Amino acid sequence: MIDSMTAFAREQYSGPEGDLTWELRSVNHRYLEISLHLPEELRSIELMIREHIGQRLQRGKLDCTLRYQLSATQQVKFAVNQALVKGLHKAASDIVAILESQEQYKLISLDPIRIMNWPGVLSKASLDLAPIESLAIGLFDHALENLAVTRRREGTSLAVLLQQRCQAITEHASAIRVRLPIIIENIRKRLTDKLQEIIEQLDPQRLEQEIVLYTQRLDIEEELDRLFTHIEEVGRILNKGGRIGRRLDFLMQELNRETNTITAKVNDIEATHHAVDIKVLIEQMREQIQNIE
Repeated sequence: MIDSMTAFAREQYSGPEGDLTWELRSVNHRYLEISLHLPEELRSIELMIREHIGQRLQRGKLDCTLRYQLSATQQVKFAVNQALVKGLHKAASDIVAILESQEQYKLISLDPIRIMNWPGVLSKASLDLAPIESLAIGLFDHALENLAVTRRREGTSLAVLLQQRCQAITEHASAIRVRLPIIIENIRKRLTDKLQEIIEQLDPQRLEQEIVLYTQRLDIEEELDRLFTHIEEVGRILNKGGRIGRRLDFLMQELNRETNTITAKVNDIEATHHAVDIKVLIEQMREQIQNIE
């Protein structure tokens, strides 16, 4: 099977632990590049998330974002420093005892809000993040699986398109091959006419030898053979599947090289049109292959 590198996945969870949302976006890239965006309190899961990604993906630029919202029952809780509160209360009582009038006592009486504002009276209660971390990792694995399924589905579609273009290239190359006898004969005729205009006294046997050598240099049979071989290899690789993006990209370079040589050698309008169509198809395939892992 073939995997594309372009995909998107989203997974959500809502429960007593809070609301968790993973968003994964994957695009084509030469290597595996991972960008993680995690809430500060869940930074501890980063290493495990990267390990899970490495086990599933080999190429692509992957952007992973986790959003976390505490539930109402998990909202920040505060712990009261009871010893400090009791100490403040005793200190206030001692001050009252020193003062001579009830009126002065009222001026210094402490209410709970003032006590809460005293440094050290309140502190955030620690939150057990282990269950939330476990949920986040499990939810990520589901999102990663969905991403992989999408990449596989897109890769299958790309493989079909590439096979279609391989068939089109084969048809164009076959059309060029059919015209080879006509092309060679036209080359011989043009060369013969030109040489006879220039050298009327040239030995006919030597003239024939020169024509043969010249037509051999312009012969594109070998280039067509290599073109067909590369196309067959592309089809074989597509059928085999796996992580084939780099291999296919190399074959596109070889196909393009052979087509350029054919275009440069051939001096036939119809064959040139076929060669240009082949180059267009190769370029389309190269663009699609950029998305294959």
